[in-house]
Amino acid sequence: MSGDDGESQAASCVYIQHPKRGWVECSLKSLDASKAVVKITAIPAEFADASTFADTTDPTKVTEPQDIPAEEQTVKLSDYSDGTLPLQNVDAEGNLEPVADMGDLAFLHEPAILFNLKARHRAGIPYTRTGDIVIAVNPFMWVEDLYSVETKQAYADNFIWRQDGADEATRRNSIAPHVYETSSMAYSGLALGGIDQSILVSGESGAGKTETVKIVMSYLATVQSIGSDDDDGMPSSRQVVTKVLDSNPLLEAFGNAKTVRNDNSSRFGKYIQLEFDGESAQEAAFAGKSFPSCNMAGSQCDTYLLEKSRVVNHEPEERTYHIFYQLLEAPKSFKSALWKGFENQDMLSFKYVGHTKTTRIEGKTDGEHFEKTIKAMSMLGISDDSINVLFGAVATVLQLGNITFAQDPNNDEGCIVSSQDELDRLSDILGVPAADITTAITYRFVKARGESFKVPLSTSDAKDGVDAFAKEIYQQIFDWLVKKINQATCAELNYDEGNNDPDSFGTIGLLDIFGFESFKVNRFEQLCINYANEKLQAKYTVDIFKSVQEEYEFEGLDMCAIEFADNTSVLRLIEGRMGLISVLNEECVRPKGNDSAFVSKVHTLNKDSDVLIVKKMHRPTEFAIQHYAGPVKYEATFFVSKNTDVLPSDLLDCACKSTNTLIQIELKAAANAKIEAAPKKRGKSSTTVWTKFRSQLTGLMGTISETKTRYIRCIKPNKAKKSLIMDHKSTVEQLRCAGVIAAVTISRVAFPNKLTHVSAVDRFWCLSDIAYDEAKAEGQQVDTLFDSKLKHMETEKDGVIRKIYVMGKTRVYFKQGALEYLESKRIVALGVLAVHIQKCVRGFIARNKYQRMRASAIIAQTKFRKYVALRNYKTTQKTSLVLQCWTRVILSAKRLKTLREMTSAISVQSRWRKFREVRKFGKFRLAVILVQRMTRGMIQRPLYREMKAEALEDAKIENQLKILQKKLAEAESKMRDAEKARKEAEARAGTGGSPSTPVLVSESPEAEEEKKIDDASNQQNLIHESEVMLEYLRNELFKAKGKNFLLRSDYSDLKEDYKKVSGSLASAVASFGAQKQHAQQLNNSNKKLVLKLTAERSLISHLTIKVKEKDGEYENIVKKLQDELAESKLHNKKLVEKLKKEMQASKMVASPRPAPRVSKIVNDLEEGEIRTVFSGDREEGTRASFDDENSWGHDLFFSEMNRGGGGRRRRRRRRKRTPPENPPETNQAPSQSQKEEPAPAMRRQSSLQFSVSTQNKPQPTYSSVTASSRKPPTPTSWKKVGGKADSPSQMPPKPARELTRAASSSLAAAVQASSSTTERKRRSK
Repeated sequence: MSGDDGESQAASCVYIQHPKRGWVECSLKSLDASKAVVKITAIPAEFADASTFADTTDPTKVTEPQDIPAEEQTVKLSDYSDGTLPLQNVDAEGNLEPVADMGDLAFLHEPAILFNLKARHRAGIPYTRTGDIVIAVNPFMWVEDLYSVETKQAYADNFIWRQDGADEATRRNSIAPHVYETSSMAYSGLALGGIDQSILVSGESGAGKTETVKIVMSYLATVQSIGSDDDDGMPSSRQVVTKVLDSNPLLEAFGNAKTVRNDNSSRFGKYIQLEFDGESAQEAAFAGKSFPSCNMAGSQCDTYLLEKSRVVNHEPEERTYHIFYQLLEAPKSFKSALWKGFENQDMLSFKYVGHTKTTRIEGKTDGEHFEKTIKAMSMLGISDDSINVLFGAVATVLQLGNITFAQDPNNDEGCIVSSQDELDRLSDILGVPAADITTAITYRFVKARGESFKVPLSTSDAKDGVDAFAKEIYQQIFDWLVKKINQATCAELNYDEGNNDPDSFGTIGLLDIFGFESFKVNRFEQLCINYANEKLQAKYTVDIFKSVQEEYEFEGLDMCAIEFADNTSVLRLIEGRMGLISVLNEECVRPKGNDSAFVSKVHTLNKDSDVLIVKKMHRPTEFAIQHYAGPVKYEATFFVSKNTDVLPSDLLDCACKSTNTLIQIELKAAANAKIEAAPKKRGKSSTTVWTKFRSQLTGLMGTISETKTRYIRCIKPNKAKKSLIMDHKSTVEQLRCAGVIAAVTISRVAFPNKLTHVSAVDRFWCLSDIAYDEAKAEGQQVDTLFDSKLKHMETEKDGVIRKIYVMGKTRVYFKQGALEYLESKRIVALGVLAVHIQKCVRGFIARNKYQRMRASAIIAQTKFRKYVALRNYKTTQKTSLVLQCWTRVILSAKRLKTLREMTSAISVQSRWRKFREVRKFGKFRLAVILVQRMTRGMIQRPLYREMKAEALEDAKIENQLKILQKKLAEAESKMRDAEKARKEAEARAGTGGSPSTPVLVSESPEAEEEKKIDDASNQQNLIHESEVMLEYLRNELFKAKGKNFLLRSDYSDLKEDYKKVSGSLASAVASFGAQKQHAQQLNNSNKKLVLKLTAERSLISHLTIKVKEKDGEYENIVKKLQDELAESKLHNKKLVEKLKKEMQASKMVASPRPAPRVSKIVNDLEEGEIRTVFSGDREEGTRASFDDENSWGHDLFFSEMNRGGGGRRRRRRRRKRTPPENPPETNQAPSQSQKEEPAPAMRRQSSLQFSVSTQNKPQPTYSSVTASSRKPPTPTSWKKVGGKADSPSQMPPKPARELTRAASSSLAAAVQASSSTTERKRRSK
């Protein structure tokens, strides 16, 4: 596209006024003298403005955005200023060019400012600058990295720590607009200049004023620690800073509420003065600091005009103050401890709160906000008791709303309390008797002529009184909280680093006051709020517009006629001599003053005012004012009562009786203050709400006027609270109300550019044809220079020549285009010098280029020669490598053949040696097996014969027992026959004989029978004693054999371990031989490893010595075991011989009872007194038991080893085995398997007394068996050799000789087992 086409397209992009959407973008189609045809640009739904989908009458009703189609429209040029359509700031492509500073707009007008803000808002950039005013558009979302530490660092470095001497304008142009910019300049002005600062944040409700103030406060509180070279920081004031920042949640909880425009709207005004302890620039320089320290020391907060009416009434879509909802959502434990009336209560239970659909404020629930509020109170040092008193007062306000009234049936003019339950609950929380409360809210005591009259109240008056009581309590709660915050944050009480004089601290004030409000029904609160905004607008006008005029007058310039909104007439109407405040105060003190009379007087006394709107359709209580932001109609109902705001003395006395100290003390103090402020003379107005508010505003404006004021204008882009969307109409109205458009326009209508005389000389003296004369004044020489250079730009009007620049006392001011022309001439003048410099530079560059080319050519030739030589070398090298490779191939083939032959020979030799050794090993193994089999047979055959003989002896004993039992049965039979014969003889003697029969004839048979009976009885006793002795000996024999079996098993384990050690030793010896042989071979083949081989030999020798030492130790142990075994065997033989002698002696005596020695041993065994038989240790007793001929555990172990068994698992399994039911025949020849395994067979045959068939439990382990713990098995559990079990009564008796013989063998085994058990106990101890 050509330059002319771009200029034509740019000139065709204009703005027009749309009846619904406000300013819209369009392109010019045709134009004549009176009208123009334009085409409105189509807009996609995602870029549509808010007016296309939001209902301005009801912001809560929002529809989905829709595409805006393009359309053509004919407009009248007469509807626009100067008869021309405003042009767009677009590039050659027709795209809008947004700028950070709206003073840089080429076409500066209202739509240009609007669309510049809209473009930046759509791009997620909320801040725009116009001079030193920052415009903040609420993005309705959190912008990432906009408030990060890095961003704070950048603005602090640019505006505070920067030391290059740049002015504020230069610093602003070097960084994007931000509220940190305003904060940094305020901090720098206080720290460097020592001038108190103020930052006024204004805007309508929902524009983000409160959030902006919190962001500025957070930055100012921490700016000293950001980027400072000093290490001072804020060591002691960090706690104060934390308290200052944590006070915001408290003020928001008690002073903010949800409105139709904002979910967290401030319903009060506050002016926070941040107190800083700063040092002067001289003190900082003397201390060697680059920047004076300025630490935050504390803060003071002043509040204005709390909206008390919201406590008792609010719109359905709105909410009352946040603290009421937070208290109702508090934890149940807290509420129950505070007041029992909160049980089973919710929002609907309290009429002042009611139902709400809003459950979250700023993303958090009311319960979460309550925790945050409690935490903030704790941080500020408010005690738990004070917190309970505070929330008790809040609960009192809630309960007051539930009091209802009904007409008194006995008095038509009076009323009664209809909600008695609610009254009792109020009495409980307030701490005042219900009767006193009833009297205070249903009657008024009026004093007249020194007498007091009790006047009943109507239901409406009583309800108004209760509401007034609730509002007054909440007002005192809020004031008490503000005092607590000031006590916790003020520098006088909390700063410990310096002087605590309040006048010694510098201040930066932050004003966050309610924005301009205009609703369907505007009442007294809206009038007060708009009055405060009018005062601030007047201050803004003075600072922005009149300050420019004063500057021009100081420089001696003529101020151009600039039109701007001046609201002095509105302020005159409100606070003038006959203004609204005076008239309303007069009505408040008049006996029958009312709202209608107030409105009538206002209309009459101010009929000449151009800002008082009077319409015939207005009601008697309505009037309208043309504010700077637009016309607002007010409803004056309740103006008089709200302005008076006097709490009846009856309710005040009731409050003084309360047990809640906050209500009692604060209300009484407030009442006393009002009494002291009341006029002494009659006829003067009392202290009203509006008068008090005006005095507060006057003091505030006086404080602000003493500071350097900076402004942040907050804009609410749309009423639907959607991000990236802007409502054109409402935004333009806010820009007009804020004076932004006029502030931008003034800099362009008069003199947009200015320079000091020194700067003008330094910058543009290069255009002069004469030398600079230092003797002359700079202003004269600058005037001479610009007069000659800007002569052609002069204009003539009415015969008067007007220059394009104006000389001031210290500065020179340029009109539009003058400075741009000078800059162009300066560039041309500097261009002449630049050409000479360029010539020299180009020559230098050309020479350097030639030299580099020559050097490059030489290098290229060198590299080419190198390439040729290298190529020839590589060819020769390649040929040589081919020859070398073939030679190596031939030699390697021969060597490979030799290696293959050697490998094959070695393989054949290895296999032959392996075959030979395997065959030799097989023969040796067969021989070893044969030797082992023969050895085992030789060992087991004598044992087998002994066990067989023992089994035969046991069988004989059993046969003899049967014979004895049989004889016993016969004796019993004979005894029964004898008894029967005796009874028959007695019967015959009693019945058949005569008295004369001789006695000798009948006594002979009876004596014989008695003798037989005595013999049978003696025989029966003998048999019984024999059976008891036999059973006991069998039990002892069973226990002894079991112990003997366990001892043999332990010996088998030791023997198995010894075999393993012997095998390991043999392996080690074999390994040593193999290593030695291998070492000799290596020594013969490689002589270089001699040293290493020597070390290995020394190591092997060391190992051999240790192995031999171990072998010697094992041999000593085995020898010792053999000696101990022989000694124990000899001792055992002696004991057996002794027992045999005793048995022989008993046989010779042939007594039916056992020998005394045998009886003593039996008794000792029963009482557990036999402890030690052998004098040796446990191993001696153990080895002695291994040589017992009647034991079979040792044979069993070797038999299992021959079969491949071993280990603890097999031993446990063997111990659980039971002997066979039927023993083999004595004359039966053993089978092949019995020959190979004689020990198990013998164990099964000789285990008659070793099995317990009834209990079927495993035998106890060796370590757990003791002499006292092993009980003899029950005789009924033994099994007979033949396989059938018989009770002792069924067994035949045995002779005494057989019993003695069995007892001797059992005692021998019992003695051995007892000795082993005793030794185990001793060793375990």
